[in-house]
Amino acid sequence: MLQTRVTRLLGIEYPILQGALSGLGTWKFAAEVSKAGALGCFTAAVARTPEGLRRQLRMLKSELKGKPFSLNISLYMCPYQDDMFKVAIDEGVPVIETSVYAVPDDWVDSMKDNDIIWLHKVTTLRHALHAEKQGADAIILIGLEGFGFKNPRQLPTMAAVPWVARHLKKPLIAGGGVGDPHTFLAVLVLGAEAAYIGSAFLTTKEAPLPTHVKEGLLNMKPDNQELIYRILSPPSQKDFIEVMELRGKVPMERWVAMMERVLLKDPDWREAPLVWEEDISGEKVYKYVSFAASYPHKIMSVKEFIHWLVDEGRKILENIIR
Repeated sequence: MLQTRVTRLLGIEYPILQGALSGLGTWKFAAEVSKAGALGCFTAAVARTPEGLRRQLRMLKSELKGKPFSLNISLYMCPYQDDMFKVAIDEGVPVIETSVYAVPDDWVDSMKDNDIIWLHKVTTLRHALHAEKQGADAIILIGLEGFGFKNPRQLPTMAAVPWVARHLKKPLIAGGGVGDPHTFLAVLVLGAEAAYIGSAFLTTKEAPLPTHVKEGLLNMKPDNQELIYRILSPPSQKDFIEVMELRGKVPMERWVAMMERVLLKDPDWREAPLVWEEDISGEKVYKYVSFAASYPHKIMSVKEFIHWLVDEGRKILENIIR
């Protein structure tokens, strides 16, 4: 049970992928997730430099002793982007996850030539189909409830997953408000072959956050008005038009940072730092999570959290079909 095309493709025990987690996606945390049977994700931008990435990749591989992991390179949200790709390929990274405003066309052939599994993260059917056409091995779809970049055509997770799944030939991985056994099982029933979980992982013991911050995440309520505003409401039309007019007039990495802040309704979006420059390892993280941060009922180890999702998910399914 719970073996899918994604678990077979990635060589993982459970159909669960850790989200990139921006500045919190360290190699050490990725190692803990992979050792627990899911797919840990190391965010390249955390390493800051190609030399740092090479060093940390080697530590990660030494820790995992052959277990799979992924490396996230979000386009225009990672410093030294091209050099990071070169290091990843040179070091034999098994899985690369890309995302944001473009398919990494310049690197697709290199990933394929080096037998790297390529996952691309999208928010709409149109982008999912484009990534599949370009050769992505699986598509990660984020529903509206997820944190991060939004799209005017983005649907809520429950509507997006079955709609996109029926159009794809490649496996679908789905996230956006997934953080407990019910939501984990739900995306699988809706048509995904693995769940993509970010915010809820930040409440685990091994996550690189202070304990009091994790407790604060668990105490957040999904009906918190500020959370609803940041995650679900559309951006200011005035700000959206203004930032769109800046595209091509400022460096792309600067524009992407501005656009992210506009989509999250941040009034200070014009002063947005580059994504990799921002420290969210403290209470600022409250502004960078989805509803799912409050779904776990307590702080658990990564292994406990994964087993909770899987074991309770099985029980839910058994109760439905018996």
